[in-house]
Amino acid sequence: MSDTGFPEAPTEGFGQVPAASAAGPSPEDVTALRTHGWTENEKLDYDAYNAAPTDITPTWATTAQVYEWNGEEGDVSPPDAELEQQLFGERHRAGTSLDHIMDFIANVEGPRQFNPIGGVLANVQLCGYEKITVIQAYCVPIILAGHDLVAVAQTGSGKTAAYLVPIISKLMGKVRKLQGPRTVAGSRVRAEPLVVIVVPTRELAQQIFDEARRLCYRSMLRPVCAYGGILMGINLQELGKGCDLLIGTAGRLNDLMNKPDILSMRRVKFTVIDEADEMLTPDWEDEMAKIMGGGGK
Repeated sequence: MSDTGFPEAPTEGFGQVPAASAAGPSPEDVTALRTHGWTENEKLDYDAYNAAPTDITPTWATTAQVYEWNGEEGDVSPPDAELEQQLFGERHRAGTSLDHIMDFIANVEGPRQFNPIGGVLANVQLCGYEKITVIQAYCVPIILAGHDLVAVAQTGSGKTAAYLVPIISKLMGKVRKLQGPRTVAGSRVRAEPLVVIVVPTRELAQQIFDEARRLCYRSMLRPVCAYGGILMGINLQELGKGCDLLIGTAGRLNDLMNKPDILSMRRVKFTVIDEADEMLTPDWEDEMAKIMGGGGK
């Protein structure tokens, strides 16, 4: 990794780097990448993740604060000003420049054609989305219609919101009827998610979890993030509070599914495989078969 945070040029031969690319991307290339939404990688603080639960700052990915409500005020619960600032503050505003992806043309394959939706979706206005992207315009109506979907789009085109928005919308108004148990007086419950999102890497799990925290705000849906690299006890602690939307890497999900008193897939209504091309290989076959089979039970 270069000092710029972008990958270094590939090596050739026996590990020799061509002189022209040894220094990594030029300043002009870096500027162009940033203009199109790329950001520098951040080094993961493993000491913070592996600390005791009481020592972990609540802004970290898997233990970050999510909206909690146990009242009886309909399907949309009261706002939380402090959490709202954390979720939707200026530093969380959606992409800096979407101009380069707004004019893409979508190819829809299948027995039925769908017209894309347009306009601004009211339930994502807090996220700062001013325009709907092409992938979102087509995915939302297809998912709302209850169809399975395989979607391919460029990085940064809004794929996460393309499936989270319609899934959360479909569950709104039904959460109380469908959701699993919740903790009472600090007791631990078995997690019974309604939505499972499988990802190949912890970095993607963190990214989707942050988006889910924002889009689940005031919906009474509780997201949880689980992946290798942190103590299993931390995952168990978060799942034990109740879980409606579970984001996890395939390996960690398999480990959790081996603990039926911790996690059950019996309530799952939606399953998402994000970056599916990364996991549709023989290396992932056993893990994915178990997840897609609900643990074989």
